[in-house]
Amino acid sequence: STNQYDAIICEPSNPWISGVANLYSTEFYRMSRERLNASGIHCQWVHSYSMAPEDFAAIIHTMSGVFPHVQIWSLWFGDYLLVGSGEPLTIDPAGLREVLQRPALARFRKQIGIRNPLQFGYFYVADADDLSLWTRFARRLTDDIPHLEFSAPRHLLKNEGMAIGERLDRMARESPIPVASSDPSFAPQFSEQVIRGREARQALRDSVAAAWRQDMKGFINFSFAAVESAPDDGRVLMSV
Repeated sequence: STNQYDAIICEPSNPWISGVANLYSTEFYRMSRERLNASGIHCQWVHSYSMAPEDFAAIIHTMSGVFPHVQIWSLWFGDYLLVGSGEPLTIDPAGLREVLQRPALARFRKQIGIRNPLQFGYFYVADADDLSLWTRFARRLTDDIPHLEFSAPRHLLKNEGMAIGERLDRMARESPIPVASSDPSFAPQFSEQVIRGREARQALRDSVAAAWRQDMKGFINFSFAAVESAPDDGRVLMSV
């Protein structure tokens, strides 16, 4: 296609499936950027479960090599959305409110339990720059050396996803959150939601670890701690 787009949304299958790893390569991201308008965004799903931390870092590093501005958002616990653009990515409260008021999105908004823009704070994880101490040493994925296609199957049953999630939240803990200054009261409230989202994710990871070691008391306590941190995050309630 020669068309230009405001957004390209990509949901590949798991990278251990033959051919899918090419959708995480430098060449693919270049093709996508060439089809985007100057301020367009590329959105791509990626998971941390059954994934080596080095491979997850390589995907972020590869995407950042083509898109100078990349953010990571949490869709579910173990599922992430990478958002890349040639222009800076700023969380705009006015834009979020406008989107939530669109009639076409009303039903979908209710399905995911979003009632106000602040709840998006639960989903924000990090800017790729926050993770550079980790990702800058990762390999860049290319079509001519399909490392991911052969590495991913080796980690299918290794349960490394929680370690990836913990590293993401830990490395971004002290980093500023890119919120537009159009609403001075929004930024601190949104930042508080981001912190609560991180606490909830960690509590859920701790609850899973407790369940694995058959510590039912710990499992219950950590589960309740997750709900206390993010009581209006539907994902937490469904996980518990």
